[in-house]
Amino acid sequence: MVRTVHSLRRFTAVLFALGFLIQTQTAFAAPCECKDIPSFKRRIQEVTRYLEAWRSVLADCYSDNPPKDFQQTKQRFDKYAFGGERPPDVKDAGKVNPVDTQVTPEFEQMYCDTIVKAVKDVHEGDHNTFMWIHALPILVGVSFGNPYTTLIRNTALTEVEAHTAEKEFLEQELAKLEERCKGNWKCRCNQQMYPSAVACAGSCPRATLSCIAPTCLEIDPKTGKWTGKGM
Repeated sequence: MVRTVHSLRRFTAVLFALGFLIQTQTAFAAPCECKDIPSFKRRIQEVTRYLEAWRSVLADCYSDNPPKDFQQTKQRFDKYAFGGERPPDVKDAGKVNPVDTQVTPEFEQMYCDTIVKAVKDVHEGDHNTFMWIHALPILVGVSFGNPYTTLIRNTALTEVEAHTAEKEFLEQELAKLEERCKGNWKCRCNQQMYPSAVACAGSCPRATLSCIAPTCLEIDPKTGKWTGKGM
């Protein structure tokens, strides 16, 4: 009975230990627009670097020199991702637990809503799914095998899966955004982009009190800002 209680306690700790991130309240991210395309590309590069780092950590877990605890696991990740210690300006973006998923206010203020969704719903959501799907094997490994080996391997595995899911989602959403942003005329009533003023005028809804004229605005593709021309 005592062994069972201890096992359940350790298993509960597993659910919270698979992601060592900080739980905070969140703000509201702005909708993604054409000007956010560079941010998408930077984030994809960042996620790709983290994914490759976690793949290396996972490979280490099955090598002759595996990380012995969570501190060593984090150090291995930092070495592969940053070449050494983690830079002080690099902060974790989200948090997962068995109840919900969250992102930090700093991350939500830095990026538009789709990039935030990639962390909150896709990445952290994948962690949540992983924990429940693998709950029984993890419990067995913790109770009857080597607890640290079980936890560390599953930590690395869930990070690989979550970063893969986040990267694929961001790449798909970037492709959609780039397609939508091929033109340089924006309809302020539906937020869509069109290749010409005529095409915009033909598809943009009529002006209303909530969407005043001019309804079609010319957007500078370099800055993402209105040039002052409209119709």
